[in-house]
Amino acid sequence: LENDKREAEGFFNEISTDDGKTIPSDKLADLLQRAIGDDHTVNDDGKNMVLNHLGKKQGSEPPHENLQLPKDDVVEAIGKYRYFLTHADKIERLFAEFDKNHNNILEKAELKKAMQAIEDREHSGTNARVVFGMETRVRVTDEDVDYIMELCDESGDG
Repeated sequence: LENDKREAEGFFNEISTDDGKTIPSDKLADLLQRAIGDDHTVNDDGKNMVLNHLGKKQGSEPPHENLQLPKDDVVEAIGKYRYFLTHADKIERLFAEFDKNHNNILEKAELKKAMQAIEDREHSGTNARVVFGMETRVRVTDEDVDYIMELCDESGDG
């Protein structure tokens, strides 16, 4: 993880025009592509996901144009983007299964069903939670979903 951070900082410094303090938002796609290498291609969805995250941190309203993006925020966002790429297939399968109205947004009820399905799949059979010799099940609550939404719904659209 520390090596990834140093590598991302190195790419950042190469693109920055103010001694490694910031990069202009129009250079973000170039930086992301360098950070993820040739195994993946940065598409508009990926770039916009990262730009929305960074713009929100600055208090900017979409579209996030002509921003100067600070190094620490960009390096953090690159880590999140790399994580997204390593889990993209799983995320796509979840959306295919639970985004019932096909709007590319997991709304609260859909997210709750997805979270419960993940919980049930990952903690059953040989992976079941056993307490005092009894298999236990955890039920996802509305409060659990609210917490996840608070952490992850950066665009505020569900």
